[in-house]
Amino acid sequence: MNDAQVEMVDWIERIIGGRVVACERQPRWRPAWFVDAERDGITLPLYFRGDRGALDHGVYGLEHEHTVLRVLEANDILVPHVYGLCPEPRGLVMERVAGRANLATAQSSDDPAAVLDDYMGWLAKIHRIGTEPFEREGLTRSTANPAFADLDRWEQTYRAQKARPEPLIEFVLCWLRRNAPTRDVAQSLVVGDSGQFLFDGARVTSIIDLELAFLGDPLHDLACMRLRDLAEPLGDLGRAFAHYERVTDESIDRRAIDFHTVRFAICTPMSISHVLANPPPDIDLVRYLIWYVQFARVALEVMADLLGVDLDPTPSFVDEIGRFATGYPMIAAALHDIAPTDPQQQFRLDVARRTNVFLSRVAATGAAMEAADLDDAAVMLGYRATTWTECDAALEDLISRNDAGRDREFIRFFHRRHTRWQTLLDVGMVGRNYSAQPWPR
Repeated sequence: MNDAQVEMVDWIERIIGGRVVACERQPRWRPAWFVDAERDGITLPLYFRGDRGALDHGVYGLEHEHTVLRVLEANDILVPHVYGLCPEPRGLVMERVAGRANLATAQSSDDPAAVLDDYMGWLAKIHRIGTEPFEREGLTRSTANPAFADLDRWEQTYRAQKARPEPLIEFVLCWLRRNAPTRDVAQSLVVGDSGQFLFDGARVTSIIDLELAFLGDPLHDLACMRLRDLAEPLGDLGRAFAHYERVTDESIDRRAIDFHTVRFAICTPMSISHVLANPPPDIDLVRYLIWYVQFARVALEVMADLLGVDLDPTPSFVDEIGRFATGYPMIAAALHDIAPTDPQQQFRLDVARRTNVFLSRVAATGAAMEAADLDDAAVMLGYRATTWTECDAALEDLISRNDAGRDREFIRFFHRRHTRWQTLLDVGMVGRNYSAQPWPR
């Protein structure tokens, strides 16, 4: 064990009054461990949910999630029991609940539709708790239009970390400020990154990943499920939302869900744009790029649906094999021959393989795509920029004029841009498609 892991084990043993008998790193981008601790002859299965570190979105911290979990547990919601917050290495130590994540992993003994219904019931129960128990613990309600939810927090963090022009983000933010629905909302705890749970058979065993929970419009959670469905298919969301209506005895405002879909979708590009501008060496670059493109496209496609904008088909580009392009297959062959036994090293190897595939595609078509993008932007700007950075800065300046009359042009332009980028990123790893899957009309 390294020094940080030794400190983690020592802290766990002190806090639970027992002995750690097993500790296994979870192979993923975020530091996390599966831990078994023995106390009074009984084994306690634990999970250490580490701090994001350099990849932290900066909007909410572990202390926030700790508070939310404690209040939910006190209100009889199925969440893991939290034993405490380890100061170094920073992480939440919680109960490791039995069950599987992602309905795509359902086995023959499981009933995905019943699981989703059960989850919607738990979501409705969370929304009925009200805000007072959470406000007592320091959470605050929105005093502005609840449709904006916690957008100000995300935007403030984005602007503090911004490292380069981000015209797509600036355009969507302008659109959101101009198009927020106004309606009476009974605010509640919103789980934030909804659609994440563990299940077994036909039942949910735990609600998980509550780091983005806040007090606001409960319809945010339904909108977020449309985004979760892209990477982890949830099933028939129209049916699930109808079940939520029956459980709550309230009709859903479809336009509000569309707005929340756009608002939360753009939070992902906002939170990772600075990471992509200056990526740390251990980042899963392709995964982050896919998140950026995928959620940008969701926002654009819902906006297009609301405005009745026809979007263009995916463009095609001819590969131009460069003089030294044979280097990429050589790297792929070398990576194929490496077979680490450590799960975390295997994860890092998978990252390297995906990055190599991505960079080989950039080498083959990236220049042609960039030229097409500059040509496309010239129609918007009235002149052709020399470089992509000049182009993006000029687009930001144009967007800052907040001309709603050009919304349709910008939606189609940015959608074409991100569709081009998508062709570089389809490396078979995240998301079954890039469709926003609008609510059935």
